[in-house]
Parts: sequence; structure tokens; C-alpha cells
Amino acid sequence: MKKSFYLIVAAVVLGLGAALWPRLEIYEDGGTKIYEAPLYKFFKFHTLDGCEERAWEFFPDKTHDYDYFFKKVCPVPEITITTPKHCPRAKIALIEASLDLQEYLQDLWTAVKVAPQSEAMASLENFAIQPDGTDDDADYFKIVEIHREEDGTEREVTTKRLRLRHGATAAELHSVLTDDFVEMDYAENAAADYELACRVEAAGTTYSNLVDPETRELVKNTLAQHGVSASRIADYFYFVDFYNTAIDNLSLVEAPKLLADQPDYSDFDYRYKLDQVNPDFMGTNCRISAFTLLRDFLKVQRPVVTPDSNILTFDEGALENLPRAIFEASELANFRTIFGGIPTEPAPQPQVHFQKIQNYWREHGVKFALPTGISLVSVIVHDDLDGILFVGHTGVLLDALDGVIWLEKVSFDEPYQALFFKNRRQVYDYLTAKFARYESADGVAPFIMENDQLFLDGVGQ
Repeated sequence: MKKSFYLIVAAVVLGLGAALWPRLEIYEDGGTKIYEAPLYKFFKFHTLDGCEERAWEFFPDKTHDYDYFFKKVCPVPEITITTPKHCPRAKIALIEASLDLQEYLQDLWTAVKVAPQSEAMASLENFAIQPDGTDDDADYFKIVEIHREEDGTEREVTTKRLRLRHGATAAELHSVLTDDFVEMDYAENAAADYELACRVEAAGTTYSNLVDPETRELVKNTLAQHGVSASRIADYFYFVDFYNTAIDNLSLVEAPKLLADQPDYSDFDYRYKLDQVNPDFMGTNCRISAFTLLRDFLKVQRPVVTPDSNILTFDEGALENLPRAIFEASELANFRTIFGGIPTEPAPQPQVHFQKIQNYWREHGVKFALPTGISLVSVIVHDDLDGILFVGHTGVLLDALDGVIWLEKVSFDEPYQALFFKNRRQVYDYLTAKFARYESADGVAPFIMENDQLFLDGVGQ
């Protein structure tokens, strides 16, 4: 009798052991462990994204896998995007930036140039993104594949239809854009880009390439009202006219137009036309153009003799070959001091790099003695390869009667622009959107300065 009892007890213990003793599986996601036995399954998450949650399930419902519980206890963070009701260009830009068809894509802002009812919103080689209706809740788009027949005709086949809600969250964008056709594993960045794009589009900002007489006179008068001398204004417009004439006004607008309808300048070969006029002069850029206007107000007590970096190599080449020399030697020394590279060390906090710039300018006695209502606004970029900070883009910001005017030269090859914003926050959004995809290895995104201070205290308010 006792023997039978012990046998029963041993069988029960062995049975419980078999039912409860788990098999361990470790995932390469950071170390998630799954303990599985006949009676239960236990998930102990430890992912690279920082999820440390736990989950159980028991027989007979022990049927779910890793993906099920990951989605349940480690959800994708939802970021609510407050956007205007209708911003189709920005949404197209987001879709285009997210397609896993890199050889066919333009950059994120290609679609900004296209009017919302255009037949083909964004052209790829064999694909097009087209509007497909809108309602009170969402905009609809379709991705069509273009089949070219032997007789030269084209036939469109819709491969995917997208619905983007007006107030979509990052998680919704991620799920819509990753289904079947699209690859995007950066939902939060995409959400931020989308919000910025919508804000820029909704601003109703207009731009001019300084071709039409009305805009030219408005800009000249506004500069003069803020204390810029007639000779500096003349210098600036000499180079505006030199550029516009050299490229035969290619793609330039003859009257102010919505910024959202601006062409993609990379589609045009401006460099070829510039070289036909003067092969030795590569043109002016944002730094040279802004300095041309503001050099009387930018004071340097102890100029740099030899810059610490090669960041101004192309600037120096342009300055040496100006079709008309306008800068004195002392002004060129000031230019090198203000716009040359500034040494820094890796640090994830923009404030650290901002302090480096202020210390450097203080060491050289740099003073921004600008009148009220006019300022130098600069996007500061961290080059982590050479360990320097430099002005990646800059321009002149002017207070005007019904808002602000932003003057910039887009690049050496690309045109001059005058942009008309309602307020300074829209300028902040515009510049932030320009550099939305740039980030140094230590995680520092570009930051914006107005003269020697952070623009709008660095928060865009």
C-alpha cells in the first residue's frame, strides 16, 4: 500500500515537473526570454528599445507568439500630430520619403512643388502618386504603376490606395505606409517631418526670385528702412542680377507665388549656364550674400588669421573670383572669423555647442551691432568628422508691415529667394524643415541662431 502511494506521489511530482519545467528561448532583440512549459508560457521582454514588460498565458489558451505579446505590452508610441485639415503636398512628401524605391525618389520636398490637383503628384520612373479624393476626415491617394505599351501609349494600374487621416498619429502613419508596398521604420521622425511640412504648407508663404520690379522695390525699401546703406543694397542686387541673367531666369518666378508651388531647383542645370558666363566664378552662396548686406553691422576686434578648418574652401574660391570686387581685406577677415569652423567636442546637448560658439566669438571680439528689425539668422551644423561647428545656412531676416521677409541664396548653384512669412515662428519651421533629416553622429540636430543668440530661445515659440 505504501509502495503504491509513493509511486503515485512520484508520478504526480514527475508529472508536475514535466508540466511546469520550462524550455528557455532567448531572442536577439536585446535579450528577451521566453519560458515555455506544457501548462504556461512566460515572456520576459528586454528589448533594445527599452521594453522591460512581462506577460503570461496558461493552458489551454497558450497559443500566442512573440509578436502578439510584443504588440500588446510594448506598443509603438503614439504621437498625435496637430495638422491643418488639408495638406496634400506634405502628405505626398511623406509617402515619397518613405517608399523603399530609393533609386527613383526625389528628396523629401519634391512634392511640395506640385499643386494639389495635379494629375501626377510625384513622378517616379515607373510609378506616380496621385490624389484620389478627400473628405472631412482624411485625404486619399493612390500609387499607380505606369505600363508603357509598344505603341507608345501608357496604361495605369493602381497598386495601392492610401488613406491619411487629418490628425493621424505616428502609429497610424507607420501602419499605413509599411503595408505591402512601403518600408518605413522611423514613425516618430516621419510624424515630425509631416507636422513641419503641413505647417509650412498651411502658412500660405509666398516667395520671389527677385525678378519682378514690385518685389525688388519692396525689398530695397525695407532694407533701407532698417539702416542698410544704398551701396550695400546695390552690391547685393548686382549679384542677384548677375545670377538671374546668367541662368536666363530659368525656372524663376516673375511674380510672388506660393512656396508650396516652388519648383525643385535640383531639376535644373544652373551650373552649366553659370560656367558659360564665367567659368572661374562659382557664384555666391548664403554666407556671402548675407554678409554682402550686413557687413557694416558685423564687427570683429580680433579677426582670425588662418581658419581652423576647410569649411570655407568654396567660399574662398568664389571670393577670389568675384566679377566685381566689393570686399576690403578687413571685411574678408571678418567674414572668415564669423563663418569659419569652430572647434567642438562630441556632446548630445545643443547648449554645449551653442556655448562653444559664444565663447569663440567672445574670444575674437565678434559683435552683432544690427539695428532693431533686421538680423542674421543661421542654421548651425555639427560636423562630427572634423569636430567643428559651422554655419550650414544663413540669411537676412527683416521685420515688415504685414509679417517678416526672409532673404536667402539657396546655394552656390541655386537662386536667390525672398520669402514672405506671417511671423517668425514660420521662419523657424521653414529652416527646421530644410534640415529635418540632418543629424550628427552624437545625436545633435542643427540648431538656429539669430545673431549671437538662439533663435526664439531655441524652441520656435
